[in-house]
Amino acid sequence: MRRKKGSLSLSINAIVVLIMAITMLGLGLGFIKGMFGKATTGLDDMINQEDDPPAASAAKPIMLSKDSKTIQAGKEGVLKMRLYNPITAQLDDVQPKVTCGTITLSSTQMDSPLDVPGRESKMYTYVFGIPAGTAEGTYLCEVNAYKDVVSPSPGTLIAEIDRTSFTLIVKS
Repeated sequence: MRRKKGSLSLSINAIVVLIMAITMLGLGLGFIKGMFGKATTGLDDMINQEDDPPAASAAKPIMLSKDSKTIQAGKEGVLKMRLYNPITAQLDDVQPKVTCGTITLSSTQMDSPLDVPGRESKMYTYVFGIPAGTAEGTYLCEVNAYKDVVSPSPGTLIAEIDRTSFTLIVKS
């Protein structure tokens, strides 16, 4: 007659190892989720803390959340803007462009191009980074909203909807 104690002992060991492996996997996934969740939450908090811009109109088709932004070099900033379509037809794929003199902003998150119905406005969120090592100072930034318009002849014309500016103060 054979004894089967060895096989019973092996299966208990296998179960213990399996339980430990599942526990470690769960802890690892929880840690990773927590780290990425904090990064996403930080960006969401930054966007939510930025004031919404005032209503845009035919007289001022682009309205910004702030006329002046102070950001530390190497950090990110948020600018919300409201874009108004001054014509009756819908404008498709409208996307603002932000330029700040000699600084090359890195856009870390930008809303998709907007479809703006006629005589209505839409809000657009622009998250951008100031490169590390950017010289401390005040920079004049310009926001342009463009719309691609297909011309009757071959090619595409770019029609500017409007432009406005804000002051960017970079701290080191």
